[in-house]
Amino acid sequence: MKTRFTGGRQAGFTLIEMLTVIAIIAILAAIMVPVTGSARKIAERRRAMTEMNSIKVAAMQFYTEHRYMPWPGDPKVGEDKWTSDADQAEVMDLLTGNNPLKKTYLQIPTKSQAPENPLLFVDPWKRPYQIGMDRNMDGAVQWEGTNIMEKVLVLSPGVPGEDKPLRTFDIAK
Repeated sequence: MKTRFTGGRQAGFTLIEMLTVIAIIAILAAIMVPVTGSARKIAERRRAMTEMNSIKVAAMQFYTEHRYMPWPGDPKVGEDKWTSDADQAEVMDLLTGNNPLKKTYLQIPTKSQAPENPLLFVDPWKRPYQIGMDRNMDGAVQWEGTNIMEKVLVLSPGVPGEDKPLRTFDIAK
């Protein structure tokens, strides 16, 4: 059996080579961690915007078929309203199939359901969406003293600690 002469050295990695590889991996990990964090924030914001638009579209489809906004109780038409948590759960109940036509306009993803109430639609930061509806049929919803010319407005308080709410509407300034 022939043995290969390696000049007195056994095959393998030296300590310096191993430390170099570990250092390179550590540098790459340090670069990737902030990128991953910002990508997660962007994904959460996009998810919130998609969910808010889904709520808005569902409410408009409900309005088109029922001729009133999906608001709990009677009268079906009245002053413009913004949802509280309890109101939002009742609105979601109407949009998810508990309506006169028994039609589903919206499905709440499991990850967007509040643990204490599956009919409460929460944003990625676990805070309920706020929904404004034009119940008096004048074509506008009032928000902070301004009439916004839309039938349904949806708002997320946004990332906790930041004062940047997400909205499905623009405010003319």
